[in-house]
Amino acid sequence: MKALVVGAGPAGLATALRLRRGGADVVLVERQSMERLFADAGGAYELSTRSLEVLESLGAAELVRARATVLTHFVLRGPKDAPLQSLDLERAGLPVVSITRAELQRSLWAVLEPLGVTLITGAQVSGVVQDDDGVSLMVNEGVQRADVLVAADGVHSVIRRACFSTEPAREVGLAAWWGRTRIDTAFRLEQGHSFGVMVPQCSFVTTRAVSGDELLWTVCELAEPSRKQPRLDGLPADVRRVVEGAHFTARTRLLEQVPLARWVDRRVCLVGDAAHGMTPFLGLGANSALEDAVLTADTLLAHGPGSPELTVLLDRRARQLNPRIAEARRLGRLMHAKPWLHALFRLVTRLVPASVVLWQLKARHQRLVSP
Repeated sequence: MKALVVGAGPAGLATALRLRRGGADVVLVERQSMERLFADAGGAYELSTRSLEVLESLGAAELVRARATVLTHFVLRGPKDAPLQSLDLERAGLPVVSITRAELQRSLWAVLEPLGVTLITGAQVSGVVQDDDGVSLMVNEGVQRADVLVAADGVHSVIRRACFSTEPAREVGLAAWWGRTRIDTAFRLEQGHSFGVMVPQCSFVTTRAVSGDELLWTVCELAEPSRKQPRLDGLPADVRRVVEGAHFTARTRLLEQVPLARWVDRRVCLVGDAAHGMTPFLGLGANSALEDAVLTADTLLAHGPGSPELTVLLDRRARQLNPRIAEARRLGRLMHAKPWLHALFRLVTRLVPASVVLWQLKARHQRLVSP
C-alpha cells in the first residue's frame, strides 16, 4: 500500500510512522519548510498516559520523555491569589508530561526518518481527485499518486475543504499568546509543578521547561482580532512580570472546526485538527490526534483503503469526539467570562473536590475506540 499523508504535525508524523512500520510506502507532504516545522513556536502539550502508550508503540516514548517535563502537581488560583484547586497528579497515579509542539515533532521525526519516507516540504496543494484505483494529489505543479490519502493538515485543512466541507474553522473570540521567560527568583516554581491563574476574561498557565532555566507559559484572553498584545488585566504582578519579561512570544487566534458527521470519503480520511479541531481547554487536542493516527493507520494496514471497517471506526470516533468541540468552547467561555459569570464559575470550581477533578481527567483521557 502507498499512502499520502498531508501535514507533518504530530498527527501526520504519527500516522506516517505507524504506516511505515506496517510496511506501507509513505509520502509525507508539508506546506512549511523543515526549519519552520521544528521552530520553537506554540505552547506546550500535556500528554496523557494513553498518549504515552501510543508513543511507546511508535518507538518514540523514550525521546519524548527525555525532552519533556513530568508534571506532578497543578495549582489554580483566582483573583487576588485566591485558591481554586490543588491537584496532586503524582499521588493520583495520573502521570502527565508537558512537551512543546516542536520537541514532540522532533521526537517523532527522529524515529520516522531512518525508516525511509519521502518528505515534500514547501508543498502547495491545489487539488485532490479520487477514482476506483486510488487518489491523486496535485502538489507543486505535479501529481502524487497513492492508494489512500490521510489528511492531517490542521484546522485550516486544504483536504477537508476539497473533499468534505468548504466551511472554514470558526472563531471563538479568544486569542492565545505563548512565551518563554528565563527563571526569575521572584517567581518560584518547582520542577514538575504547573501553576495557573484564572481571572475575568483572562487566564495564565505556566510550568518549568525541561532544561529547568525557563518558564513556558500561555495567556488566553477574550480579545478582538486586531489585538496584538495581551492586556493582562487582573493578573498578579509577579505573573505580569513573567509575561512582560519574555524573550520569545507567539500569538494565535483560537479556532474550532464545524463538526462533520463523517471523516472518511472513499480513499481520503481526516485525522487530528483537520477532523475535530477544538480549543485547548479540555487538553484533548494532541492526545486525540495521536490516537487518531494509530487507530486510522492500524485499520488501513489491516483492511486497506475504503474498507467498511475504516468507515465504522471513524464514524464512531466522530460521534464521540464531535461533542467535545462544543464542550471545550463552553469551558473556554466560562474561564474567560465577564466578572459576574466568572465569579460564579470560580465558586463552582473551588467547591468541586480535587478527587472529582482527578477522576474526570482520568475518564476524559481513556481510550475512546478500539481499532
